[in-house]
Amino acid sequence: LFVFPYVLIALSDPWRALDPRLVRAAASLGAGPWRRLFTVKLPVLLTPIMTAAAIGVAVSVAQYLPTLFMGAGRISTLTTEAVTLSSSSDRRVTGVYATLQAALPFAAYAAAFAIPALLHRNRRELQPGGTT
Repeated sequence: LFVFPYVLIALSDPWRALDPRLVRAAASLGAGPWRRLFTVKLPVLLTPIMTAAAIGVAVSVAQYLPTLFMGAGRISTLTTEAVTLSSSSDRRVTGVYATLQAALPFAAYAAAFAIPALLHRNRRELQPGGTT
């Protein structure tokens, strides 16, 4: 609920910038709405979708107060534990939690970079900087 606006903002411009001629060409070849979505729109927008998902993961990992307020302190997450441990005297455990909290968004951004590159390795025009 708290992450959705960030994902929507990150995805709104690429979704609007999608060339409508691609969808019209698929429709003129007889593709239905679902087929146009899954075979035209989503492959072209894979990089922005993965980037928006990575932003959502990064924001979600950092959500401390909404987790604390909605869970009334009963739900233990990586962020709530890291904040609790930050006031303790064991710096090694605090460092491990902080590293894990930084590693999760890093892994999401790495996946957002790697997955489109792997799926579009044979499609030069779908890669960033491809010729049109």
